[in-house]
Amino acid sequence: MRQLLLVGLALFLAHAVVIVGDGLSDDPVPADVAVVLGTTANPDGTLSERLRVRVDAARGLYAEGRVRRILVSGATGVEGVNEAEAMAGWLAAHGVPRRHVLVDPDGWNTWETARHTREILDREGLSTVVAVTSYYHLPRTELALRRHGVEVVGTRHADLIWEARELWSISREIPGIYVYALRDTQDRESS
Repeated sequence: MRQLLLVGLALFLAHAVVIVGDGLSDDPVPADVAVVLGTTANPDGTLSERLRVRVDAARGLYAEGRVRRILVSGATGVEGVNEAEAMAGWLAAHGVPRRHVLVDPDGWNTWETARHTREILDREGLSTVVAVTSYYHLPRTELALRRHGVEVVGTRHADLIWEARELWSISREIPGIYVYALRDTQDRESS
């Protein structure tokens, strides 16, 4: 039993190192769109710190001329605020013209965001993206986007916010990556 626990711990740590290493290695080459994945917005409509650093990373790519548009994706959580709309408002208040911001208000999860991204890119005649989210979330985000036929040419992780929940966030990505890797591609159309 002890050996089984040690093997399990070693596998967990190996996965965690790969996820963190991959997520922290940015490669934001020029692309059509920066795709920003949502997380909790505050009940008053402002961005939580975690959400703000994600959106600010995309704004930085736009300001540097690395992307022409920003796609914000999120949904309405228990706070009663649509994350995507809150992100779009923040970007407009921080110098990004609203016409350069694409909004997916129904990005309930990473898989849905990827599916909607494919649809929005097709509608807008765009093709390449830089994925923007928290470092631990980037590998699964890239996988979901690619599974939906989105050409991911780079990534940008948000500024680091170290909290105790980082361990939980990294831990949940391990099974999440396997679920997305094994998910039937037919789920793309029905989820």
